[in-house]
Amino acid sequence: MPLQSTLSGRRSVQAENTQYDGRSFEELRHECLQKGVLFEDPDFPATDSSLYYSGCCYHPGRAVKSNDEK
Repeated sequence: MPLQSTLSGRRSVQAENTQYDGRSFEELRHECLQKGVLFEDPDFPATDSSLYYSGCCYHPGRAVKSNDEK
């Protein structure tokens, strides 16, 4: 089954066939389903440091005032 029809149910646009480590999406999907695990890319692991940006603090903005207020 093509990637596009697998993901969206539509067949009008064919997704580009990409491979990871020489295996297609379908092969990787089948392997993960057989093992009962989620796919994790070793080049981009799902860790807090790779998923969340912690180099910035949240600073709420100032209240917006109209020209009539001083």
